[in-house]
Amino acid sequence: MRRILLPVLLFTLAGSPPSSGASAQITILDRGEFEVAVNGRGVGTETFSIRQVGTGSEVRVIAAGQIRAALPDGANTMDMLMELTGAGWMPSAYQNKVGGEGAREIGFELRGARFESRVTSDIGEQVKEYRAAPGTRILERGAAHHFHFLVPPADPGPLSIPVIVPRDGFQAEAQVTLAGNAELRIGGEVMPARHYRVRAGELRWEAWHDAEGRVLRVVESSTGYSAVRLTRPGS
Repeated sequence: MRRILLPVLLFTLAGSPPSSGASAQITILDRGEFEVAVNGRGVGTETFSIRQVGTGSEVRVIAAGQIRAALPDGANTMDMLMELTGAGWMPSAYQNKVGGEGAREIGFELRGARFESRVTSDIGEQVKEYRAAPGTRILERGAAHHFHFLVPPADPGPLSIPVIVPRDGFQAEAQVTLAGNAELRIGGEVMPARHYRVRAGELRWEAWHDAEGRVLRVVESSTGYSAVRLTRPGS
């Protein structure tokens, strides 16, 4: 399985491109930090960055996230890196190193009309394939920044979006509906937000985005997990 190269990871986290891509147009789509809570009690943080290199059919988006929080399923660290390509931002590669209970490494690679997944743990390696339907999104439980790719910035009608939940080994059509407008307090400021409800099989989320589609808050009702931005996007 192809690995996202280390220089790309360093570029994403440090903010400077590798020498081979120095002339590419680089745009910071979002970056920041969430406070993570379970049943209202703070359990850690999630930091992330989302950067775009190039435009149009040649675009590459790199999303990196680091979670240091006691999540409801026993995980306490996740180091994630996702690459999306093309005008439709199709996931082309994904890696997640999970620490804590059930520690494992998850890798995805797009191969034609399928995703190939390899999960490595202390009990061995598991290989699995998923359908790579157009518009597929990777939505890891406990990763708030992944919702950046789930909902477009404009108000949609009800949407059906194919999603893969890697740690659960689960693929489904997520039903996304706009619940209405709201106001959230982010970093001491009150911000307008769009409130969405997301249902994928037995999983239920609520997510709030600003007018540019940046994630402000995520709640997973079945586990008591929530994440809220510490500061206003762009600050």
